[in-house]
Amino acid sequence: MLTKNMGWLDRSVRVVAGTALLLTGIWWLGGAQGDPAGIGISAYAIVPIVTGATSDCPGYIPFGISTRRNRGATSALDAVEASARLAIPNSPFEMTP
Repeated sequence: MLTKNMGWLDRSVRVVAGTALLLTGIWWLGGAQGDPAGIGISAYAIVPIVTGATSDCPGYIPFGISTRRNRGATSALDAVEASARLAIPNSPFEMTP
C-alpha cells in the first residue's frame, strides 16, 4: 500500500529533476542511440518521476519522514479545525497534565 508522505514542493522538485535527467540521458548522453550511460541515466530518472507522481517515497518510510502537511485533513477547513482542537482547550480544567 502506498503511503503518501511527500509534500507538493518535494513532488515538484522530483518530477522536474527526473524529467531533466530523462531528457539528458536520452538526447545528450546518447540513450536513444543505445549508449549504456544514456540508457542508465534514463532508467534511473524514472525513480524520481514515479515517486513524485505517486506522492510516495519508500525511502522515507523506515525513517518516519514526511514532507506532507496535515496528513489527516481532507480540506483546508478540516486542517484549521484540527489544529484549533489541538491548540485551544475547551475549558481551563483540560489544561492540567
